[in-house]
Amino acid sequence: MTALFAAFAATRFIAYAGSLLLFGASAMLALTGRASLAESARARLQGVLRVAAVVTVVAVLFLLPLQAASIAEDPQAMWNASMLNTVAWQTRYGQAWLLRVVAVLVLLAVVWTGARADGQRRVSAGWQAAIAGLALAPLCLSGHAAMQEGGAGVLHASVDFIHCLAAGFWLGALPVFLHCLRAWEQPESRAQAGRALMRFSTAGHVAVALLLASGTLNAWMIIAPAGLDMGAAYTQWLLLKIALALAMTALAVVNRYRWIRRLRTARVLALASIRRNTVAELVLGAVVLAVVGGLGLMAPAQMS
Repeated sequence: MTALFAAFAATRFIAYAGSLLLFGASAMLALTGRASLAESARARLQGVLRVAAVVTVVAVLFLLPLQAASIAEDPQAMWNASMLNTVAWQTRYGQAWLLRVVAVLVLLAVVWTGARADGQRRVSAGWQAAIAGLALAPLCLSGHAAMQEGGAGVLHASVDFIHCLAAGFWLGALPVFLHCLRAWEQPESRAQAGRALMRFSTAGHVAVALLLASGTLNAWMIIAPAGLDMGAAYTQWLLLKIALALAMTALAVVNRYRWIRRLRTARVLALASIRRNTVAELVLGAVVLAVVGGLGLMAPAQMS
């Protein structure tokens, strides 16, 4: 692994993590509703979302120079204006990157001005989620999702987009879920928090199902053309990603079907277990995104 590869993978990870957090948290805030619980959650997370939006923009801006250096196999190409101009305007990666820059800048403006200091909204969480979701679309116009042309290419990009949305909702919604769980402990907000947690549970089932289905199809569309190569680094890292995703799924299932059901009979133990498992999901999710940051830079099969 070269320093350039590590820097590129790390930057992709940061850009992914920020984008998914912004979409998932905004979507969960929209599901929480317009009650005081949603306002308190949004006020609590507003600073985090603003930082995430700024960091995402910076990371996305660095992606094009890193791509130019990767193509030229020379780190000095990162600062070569002619090379950057060529990659930006004459490659599919560059054109998708330009769209992504516009999208994350719009999202930054929406997040930064979305709520005033007094907590009043300028932009609803629903609109913020929609914009954050659209900002994920350019991700699916380059990389492995752009391997095929024609109808197969459209299908692959669409599957990849669904995969991004599902992953974003699952991971990004978890911080809001933890806020709702804390609110559930307060008798005056228990009813609101209970409704929000049930909405998350319902939407979470859909997100996990879509994530697993789209992930399976996505992997098949990447690997099938070259054939499965168990010796390829790509395959080994993909297997690690699958194992981590299945571990996250197991934690979510245990939370939903073991500990949520025990909230009324063993409240303290159930709340502690749900929090611990949710934090573990977030940590595993971050590791998955780090793996994805590198996977997108690897060939599915070893070069002969």
